[in-house]
Amino acid sequence: MTYQEEFVLFWEQVKLSCQEGRFAKLTLAKTIGKPNLKNIFVRPLSLEDHQKVLVKLRYQSKETEDEEYEFTLDEALAFLTPYLKTSFYRLFYLQPLKT
Repeated sequence: MTYQEEFVLFWEQVKLSCQEGRFAKLTLAKTIGKPNLKNIFVRPLSLEDHQKVLVKLRYQSKETEDEEYEFTLDEALAFLTPYLKTSFYRLFYLQPLKT
């Protein structure tokens, strides 16, 4: 299974946690090489709308302003896919524990 296929399976779990209201955030970190892009953060926009997320690109250079985008979960997957394996070593996924 390719890393893209694995990420699609992982993204299905992200979608499920959003639908259940358990999604907290997703962080792509530890860039490969020395690119200006430092991190990508994905957070839910609101508790009422679990299908929309805010994607924030944070840059190392102080001259480059952070970028923010609002996406549906499917749009976010399409946006993040080009960054997988070529830009980041690590992906962190946080969600609250079930109580």
